[in-house]
Amino acid sequence: MTLIRATLAVLLLLLAGGVFSAQDKADKTEAAKTWEWVFFYYMAYDNNLEGCGPPILKMLHEGITSDNVAVVTFADFRDKDGMIRYEATKAGQKETRLEIESSAHEITLKDQLEWTRDNYKAKRYAVVFLNHGSRLSEMSHDEHPGKGATQNWLHVVKVAEVLTEWRESLPGKLELLFVQQCGKGNLENYHAFRKSAPYVMASQTVVGAPNYYYTDALKAICAKPDVDGKAVASLFKTHETNNMFTTYTTVNDEALEDLPGKLDAVLKPLLAVKELKRPAILAERPRRGERKPEGAFCRMCFEPARDERMVDGLALLTALYDANELDKKPLETFAEWVKKTLITEHKVSPAREAHAGTWCGFSLYVPKTQAALDRYEDYPIYADTKLKDLAAKLID
Repeated sequence: MTLIRATLAVLLLLLAGGVFSAQDKADKTEAAKTWEWVFFYYMAYDNNLEGCGPPILKMLHEGITSDNVAVVTFADFRDKDGMIRYEATKAGQKETRLEIESSAHEITLKDQLEWTRDNYKAKRYAVVFLNHGSRLSEMSHDEHPGKGATQNWLHVVKVAEVLTEWRESLPGKLELLFVQQCGKGNLENYHAFRKSAPYVMASQTVVGAPNYYYTDALKAICAKPDVDGKAVASLFKTHETNNMFTTYTTVNDEALEDLPGKLDAVLKPLLAVKELKRPAILAERPRRGERKPEGAFCRMCFEPARDERMVDGLALLTALYDANELDKKPLETFAEWVKKTLITEHKVSPAREAHAGTWCGFSLYVPKTQAALDRYEDYPIYADTKLKDLAAKLID
């Protein structure tokens, strides 16, 4: 019996060694692999969106029908046990618990992006930010950032810096940045992201949750992976349900580099007016008993706080030109450039056409107070253009 047991023990060790060797070999092969696409989802759902996490993860995984496409999701929920990294491939989904809790800190984002780069070498990457968006700069709300941490939001300008540095370090190309959050489709934000990705997609107003484009869009990419960020953004729009968005707009980095000169040309006549007449800025939707102003007016697209308003860019500029009776040639030139060059694709939900069908695709920030303007001194667009001078003239 002793000899039999010893023989069995040796056989078990050999079998185990074979299994582990096979697993080690598979892990090394996977690590050395070059993927066609890797999608990085930042799901900072440590808030009331927590319940949307599991169905999104399920839809993402169901969309992976190719051995050459992977989705890496970093999720933060309301528990205090740390974030979770989900690695989804056609073969299955792996979960890893992380100690970090502060998802609304740029260092955390940087670390997770670098982990993805180091562990998933790909020809093409896309980055998607899920979660709430609020004030002009606020991304990815974290209600419980963890012990000793106090930051509850990512900041657009800092996120742009992290993404730009990461983009330059990638073995492949970062093709698309999708800020799938409410009200981030401001010209100020698009310009901040000008070096972050060749295509940037965002919304001028509220974005639904959990959204439903994931599975079908990923299946289409798995079937034909030789596409760029422009095509992926279009697939996301195409496969989204009409009740989950109002507008989605994609802009391109080449046009954003030319923005300062184009924008200043349309601002110059307005800034030359000694006493600028301001149009009335109304609520996004008509309120009961609302009276139409006698003069020029425009409506907000998004109002994240009492001292911050987001107004459709061309609607605001048109109302300003009308209120001050200016020659519209500079405005028409700018509008044509916006529609033909800056905006790669703009889509309005068929269910929201009556409400948002006239929106151009980007908003401009209109602060109500000087403090609301000064809090964004680090925004590059204010250094590169005269937009801050106009914003100062629009303060109540």
